[in-house]
Amino acid sequence: MSTPRPQSSPSPSPPSRRLEDTQLSDSESPTISEAKYGFKIYRTDYSDETKWHRFMTYLNAQTQARMVEQNLAHEIPNIDWAVESSPELANASEEEIRRRFVEWADSGDEPIDSSARFRACIVVDHDCLIDVNAVVESLEEEDETLDEFDDDGDEASGNILTCTELEKLLAG
Repeated sequence: MSTPRPQSSPSPSPPSRRLEDTQLSDSESPTISEAKYGFKIYRTDYSDETKWHRFMTYLNAQTQARMVEQNLAHEIPNIDWAVESSPELANASEEEIRRRFVEWADSGDEPIDSSARFRACIVVDHDCLIDVNAVVESLEEEDETLDEFDDDGDEASGNILTCTELEKLLAG
């Protein structure tokens, strides 16, 4: 049973927070059967469908690999990326994305919990597609699998994750 989320308006420039702040603690976790894993994703670039599909493939491979590492393989079927893909999002500002994210989180369309799903979102813009596809191409050239990754950062800015911040989060 979830409690209603208090209504609040997004601040124009929220303070930075650590990635650990967006991760579930054991005491906050929904029951295993109710848990959804995955962020709200806002697609803001529509220039290349192949790059978009490669991005999603890479994201899923990384997520599944981290879940296996954390002994959560049985939860892989609960991965649920809430993707918002609409031409009206093309080149949307951070403020517009933040407004939409808060509106979605407060809508009650999903039972709200304290997981990262309701505290951060991912924006996939042109630079993100280029960067992630460069990583995928590099892995393919080296004959590595898409779940290979090496990075050690731990900072996120506000409640919008850039692709670099997402990669750091997935690297755990």
